[in-house]
Amino acid sequence: MAIVGVQNFTTPAPVGGYTREVEIVDFINPDGTPWNPVPPPTDPLECTTKTTTYGDAVVGKKLNGTLAVYSGGKPPVQVLYQWQRSDDGNAWSGITNWAEIPTTTYTTVAADKNKYIRFASKATDDNDLTAYGSGNNVGPITAPPLIITDPTILTNGIFSNPPNVYAFETISMHAAVFGGGYGTITEKYRLQEQPGGVGDWVSLTSWQTGIPTYDVSQSIPGDTLRFQTQGKDSLGTQKTSNSSTATVGVATEIGTVSIAPPNTTGGPGDTITYDVLISGDANPMYIWSIRSGPGAIISPSNIGQEIEVRVNADATPGASIQVQVTCNDPSASDNGVGSVATIVVN
Repeated sequence: MAIVGVQNFTTPAPVGGYTREVEIVDFINPDGTPWNPVPPPTDPLECTTKTTTYGDAVVGKKLNGTLAVYSGGKPPVQVLYQWQRSDDGNAWSGITNWAEIPTTTYTTVAADKNKYIRFASKATDDNDLTAYGSGNNVGPITAPPLIITDPTILTNGIFSNPPNVYAFETISMHAAVFGGGYGTITEKYRLQEQPGGVGDWVSLTSWQTGIPTYDVSQSIPGDTLRFQTQGKDSLGTQKTSNSSTATVGVATEIGTVSIAPPNTTGGPGDTITYDVLISGDANPMYIWSIRSGPGAIISPSNIGQEIEVRVNADATPGASIQVQVTCNDPSASDNGVGSVATIVVN
């Protein structure tokens, strides 16, 4: 084919020199509906490794959690974690909020007592499909034990935990010391009596915040007494410490103390034998000593009703030696009385 009679006109290229240009404006299914591409299939969202929870199941102790592992699901997949609490290990409620960046440790509190705790996890993909990856739990959470580190002590002001106390004494106590437990430990105190030393204990005071004292004359010989300290922590855990028991004894009296001979003389190297008598009904321990002067006790012991004293060989005439005896009987209202005898060196 040729075009003639037209000035300045270029003959078109041969047909084989053209390229077809096609503009696709839509894809139509055979039924005339628009065609949409189908994405390649994805694996279902699932948890391949669940969380674990471990640690001491005790209030106030730290628990640890490990992260879960998920696979599949339409991206993006959001993974969340939460610490949870349960009454029975079946129904769970959140302790913390769900979070993508978790805190993998949790320290149990008072509200966790007798509960179950776990580190929970879940994942949600772009199709709003959710997989759960919560593993084991720890529990029930127990209260830490309350421990008596130092016991309650009964005292008469001189001795701790004396086996006997007497009508002329006033007794009191040293409080027990507690350890362990949870939170603040508060203490209360009480005095009890066991009439006749047998049977049930009767409380002479109620539990009180102040240290009690007691006039023993309000009891009779044969009764048994004890003090108590009660410790209680913030969880309500209680522990009671009892003192040693003390039996009310029969009070006695030493009375007048007499040394025989009361006054005597002796030369250097002489030995004088002393004896002691009392006017009361006590049965004291007699403790002898040289109060002053050039003399020495030569008996095997300085305890006893009779004693021997020797004047020192270098004692000078006119010197004096004072020999003292002290009478000790805890049952005596006048415990500790004594007397002094004198030796004059000739």
